[in-house]
Amino acid sequence: MHRFKFRAWHSVQKRMIDVYGLGTDFVTENTLDGVDPGTNCWHGDDMEDLLVLQYVGLDDIEGNELAEGDIIMYHNNSISTKESYWFPIYVIEHNGFGWELKHVGGGHPSDTPDWNFEHYSKSFERMGNIYENPELLKEVENGGS
Repeated sequence: MHRFKFRAWHSVQKRMIDVYGLGTDFVTENTLDGVDPGTNCWHGDDMEDLLVLQYVGLDDIEGNELAEGDIIMYHNNSISTKESYWFPIYVIEHNGFGWELKHVGGGHPSDTPDWNFEHYSKSFERMGNIYENPELLKEVENGGS
């Protein structure tokens, strides 16, 4: 059975939060520090600074949980080259019906079977995410990875 898990990006504090509690008007962080409104517990207008992101329920090749906003590289085991810039890089996005992979660089979009993401998840390596590691996207745009 799939268990729903979330994390949240705090745009002002510039940090990822491991979500412990989530409701329509509150988010609490998974911490042992107790509840401190504005620091590890947000509600009402305080939530405007939070972007809640869902885990997709899959792990990458290293066993890291994959979530919305993650930057991942597809290891297509090509025999033509093993240079990392040939491997396509994607960002995981939610499209309203499920998860899709947005090609952001490297390789070719057709190299990745995004129509069966769950089946191929063990072929992906999590490189970071678009919030904590935006420089990864700049590297991809400039031809490196």
